[in-house]
Amino acid sequence: EQWKRKAAIYRERTLPLHVIDSADTVDAEAMRGHLAAIATLLQVPPAVAFDTHIQMRAHGTWTFDFLCDAVAEVASEVGGFPTHTQLREAGYGHAVQMLKQAGMAPRVAETTGIALRNRKGTWPRERVIEAHVAWVRAHDGQFPTAEGLKAAGHGEMALARKRIFANAQEVLRDEVARRTGLKFPLPRLPNGACDTQEQAAALLRPLCDRLGRFPTCAEMVAALPHHVHNTVVTQWGVRAMAAYMGVPHTGTRRWSRELALAEFVAKLPRRRVLASGGGADELAINCTTILQTMGHTGIHLMQSYFGNIAGLRAALSGVDLRRPLADPETGTPSG
Repeated sequence: EQWKRKAAIYRERTLPLHVIDSADTVDAEAMRGHLAAIATLLQVPPAVAFDTHIQMRAHGTWTFDFLCDAVAEVASEVGGFPTHTQLREAGYGHAVQMLKQAGMAPRVAETTGIALRNRKGTWPRERVIEAHVAWVRAHDGQFPTAEGLKAAGHGEMALARKRIFANAQEVLRDEVARRTGLKFPLPRLPNGACDTQEQAAALLRPLCDRLGRFPTCAEMVAALPHHVHNTVVTQWGVRAMAAYMGVPHTGTRRWSRELALAEFVAKLPRRRVLASGGGADELAINCTTILQTMGHTGIHLMQSYFGNIAGLRAALSGVDLRRPLADPETGTPSG
């Protein structure tokens, strides 16, 4: 009805009507022609350019086969079944909507032969418990906090714990205690136990003695009740607290692109690949490996200094792995 009314108005006023087919809206060259024709009708200068970074496709393009091709293309770049964010960044935003359909993601995974990440059932109840038992044994009998797991690069484990033991954290704690023969006091402080700097210092002192310095925020969160970290940061500040206790404080790391690159070289695992004249070292560069070895800090560094995984790969492709880069901790040449 709107089209009929518009066409009638144009005819009554003897105005030229320029029709653009919907399929042409995804063709940059066709749109340039249309805009030039419209500019001529309006007697105005033609558009200088018509372009967009958004990748549009005509109606009907998104078939199941096209979805599989898009997933496979991005998977080849990121080293595994792509996340929704990775698909959007690659210009395949509509793929996300299709993958959200019931049963679609497993169907695409089966068709393409690319294993799903974080598939439901990958972290069953028993695996979550055993992972916590292993953590406790490796960390001097300390039961991990969710923040501590994420800081150590175990984000998937933290999410699985939240999903399976959403309203039963004490059940998980009791089961891990039974299997390890240890007791885990609840990470809570009585009211008023951290109101003064003296009280906070008493809670922090054992951790400072063990580290030989003032802990980072992540280390405070991982080792102490969360209230301690919040109180120190909001009431006095980390530097002031370290000065009050007379404990060395290394300060916040000042990152740069060079130091971030050195961090990836130092932390990412290496693999042997065949090359002319024998084997050669190559870094395993994909988002899953970065998350597992460097945690969310690694993802943040990649996005902040290299844009995406492709930018990081390009930067690392020119790095000679036999030559040491600047030490990530001190910023000075290592080795």
